Amino acid sequence: MQNDRRISRFRIRRAGAVLVVLGVMAGPVSRPSAQGLGGAGTIEGIVKDPSDAVVVGATVLIVNPVTDFTRTAQTDGRGHFVFRNLPPNPYHLVATAPGFQTFEQDIDVRSSVPIALVIAVKIAAASETVSVSGHSTSSKATRRRTPIWTSSNWRGCPFRPTPPAPSEVFAGNVASTG
Repeated sequence: MQNDRRISRFRIRRAGAVLVVLGVMAGPVSRPSAQGLGGAGTIEGIVKDPSDAVVVGATVLIVNPVTDFTRTAQTDGRGHFVFRNLPPNPYHLVATAPGFQTFEQDIDVRSSVPIALVIAVKIAAASETVSVSGHSTSSKATRRRTPIWTSSNWRGCPFRPTPPAPSEVFAGNVASTG
């Protein structure tokens, strides 16, 4: 009979130890996170170009302007992006991709209901920059002399200009008839 008591005490201790171990292991798993209690939200979407084709590799950024909470995502092969477990707050979303204009939108996450977006980016305006670089072969600037024509230069010319008549002398835009 005493032997039976020992066996039952042993079984009770072992069962208690197993329950304690299971409780410790399951505790963190079953305990909800603080953010989970607050209704963390989700923003997800697709980035598309004007022809309705998806934009792969676009960078999507969200920023809370008050707390400076920031997250970044890249669109996958289907143009899809997702931000999960977002605290309920206002966010500023910016989407960028090479060759496209920057897309910006303000979004309010208020509940755990996912916000689905279709972001239509526009093609960036074509711009061209011309850069000229090089160096001069001479360190001195070359000056070109412009000849000054005087009456002595006209000697020997087959055509010799005649001085204007007094009636053709101009003063500003008005001709004097002197």
